[in-house]
Amino acid sequence: IFLSDYTDSVLTHLWFGMKQTLSPLHFDQYNNVFSQVVGSKYLIIVDPIYSPKLSDGKENSSNVDPRKLVQFLKENNISFTECILNPGDSIFIPSKWWHQIESLSFSVSVSFWF
Repeated sequence: IFLSDYTDSVLTHLWFGMKQTLSPLHFDQYNNVFSQVVGSKYLIIVDPIYSPKLSDGKENSSNVDPRKLVQFLKENNISFTECILNPGDSIFIPSKWWHQIESLSFSVSVSFWF
């Protein structure tokens, strides 16, 4: 199956990061197939139904302290999923779903936005 079979254009991004590189909680306007190539990453994903608790609605970034995110989510009864992505793992992140990603080691990832 090729993503290009389902859409006219696919935006591809290659991400490099050292250990502890952090992409704070945010959402993207595109559907995303995120694939881990080298190293490992810790991912937290949150349903957009919780957007009013995560942002003022003006931007796609949250002002929640990224180092206290799990604590904040638990204290505010916000359901979330967390996982570790290792080389060869991929995850689908739907458009407008909140996510935070932290490199657990030097890592290389590829994302396919469509």
